[in-house]
Amino acid sequence: MATRERFAAFLFYVEDWLSSTALDLMTAAEERGYLRLLLHAWKNPDCGLPNDDKALARLSKLGRAWTAGSGAVVRAQFFERDGRLYNDRLLTERENQMAVRTAR
Repeated sequence: MATRERFAAFLFYVEDWLSSTALDLMTAAEERGYLRLLLHAWKNPDCGLPNDDKALARLSKLGRAWTAGSGAVVRAQFFERDGRLYNDRLLTERENQMAVRTAR
């Protein structure tokens, strides 16, 4: 019986995170919400999120702030494809992990 491949962790590039202009322009709550969405996306087999503001507000823990403007700020870090939201950098990390696993 085949088991679903798990990706329990990813490399977190602290220098990149702290030097990001996009993050510097976020409130602390938006930054936390963005990180939570990245973590939720990572858990999914396709590394994506539902393109649903209600779900994103809850997953990010931004709640009402999501509809008061924070959602637009955080959403800008994702792109939509086939009804799902993806983050370019996170997809690159997933591809790197898959390449390392294949090489092993």
